[in-house]
Amino acid sequence: MLQYVVRRLLWMIPTLIGVSLIVFSLIHLAPGDPAAVQSSGLLTGAGRSEGSADQATQKFRERFLLDQPLWKQYLHYVGPFHLGKDGHPWFGGDGSDKWNGLLVGDFGNEFRRPTVEVADELVRRLEVTIPLALLSVLISYLVAIPIGIFSAVRRGHPLDLASTVGLFVLYAVPSFWAGLMLQLAFGKSGLDWLPVIGLHDKDAAEMATGAWLLDLLKHLVLPVFCYSYASFAYLSRQMRSGMIDVINQDYIRTARAKGLSEKVVVLKHALRNSMIPILTLLASILPILIGGSVIIEVVFDIPGMGKYAYESLQLREYNVIMATTLIASFMTILGILLSDVLYALVDPRIRYD
Repeated sequence: MLQYVVRRLLWMIPTLIGVSLIVFSLIHLAPGDPAAVQSSGLLTGAGRSEGSADQATQKFRERFLLDQPLWKQYLHYVGPFHLGKDGHPWFGGDGSDKWNGLLVGDFGNEFRRPTVEVADELVRRLEVTIPLALLSVLISYLVAIPIGIFSAVRRGHPLDLASTVGLFVLYAVPSFWAGLMLQLAFGKSGLDWLPVIGLHDKDAAEMATGAWLLDLLKHLVLPVFCYSYASFAYLSRQMRSGMIDVINQDYIRTARAKGLSEKVVVLKHALRNSMIPILTLLASILPILIGGSVIIEVVFDIPGMGKYAYESLQLREYNVIMATTLIASFMTILGILLSDVLYALVDPRIRYD
């Protein structure tokens, strides 16, 4: 198992390099000029003229190598390659003690804030997004498993039919629409029960620890529900199907014939094997939640990676777009690996050579 995991981890490197090449090409082919977008914000009012705007745009392109051919820009981004005075790329540092480029973990700097490193800002944003995503995954499984077990054991029961209809409707509701409706219903324009913007009130820094945690929990209710509802609706149906398939197996009938209680048969003998399908779905649930963070974080004004990516798309921040896409790709690959490992842990018959 250890050799398999190490081999899969090593394969992540060329995979992510391939993803970076594709994304880098696509964002440069997309319409919009980051130099024009960024330099237009530097010149306003009486100081703005056609000549000064053109000069600012040209300086911006030269500073971030946007005036170079695409393949040279990519080599510089992946690094540690740098352009010499003759315009030819060379391998090594940039003349200082610092080595740059994706291969050494450097995502570059922002265009609009050249002193801000994208990696540092991403770490700060991921400290918000990852806990939200993991909490949503945990809640999704905690809700989906009991609902799926009940629906399978009591299939055809009125509550099973009601939950099936309700969960299918819930799964079909777009998250952005659900977020807006929840804001209208529970925010100040409606019942005024819950805060609908951000993760804390303005005076949160002055609160005691208990009040601070309570304030955080109130702010998390609506975003976490919007993160989770589609996942637990889908997972509960998969859990139901898996449980129905298992409880119809011969060894389950044998366990019942031995006189074991229904609770022992379901929770001890049937549950473990029926968990295999929904554990493998972890590979798709985790990256979906990371990708869905764009919508949820924008709707609820949460300062996470999703909102960072959305703002960067508007400003043509190539380095940020690259970084957030690579992080999402890494999460997807990691989710697939994690599901494979969990699959083997749940089913001892499965071995990876």
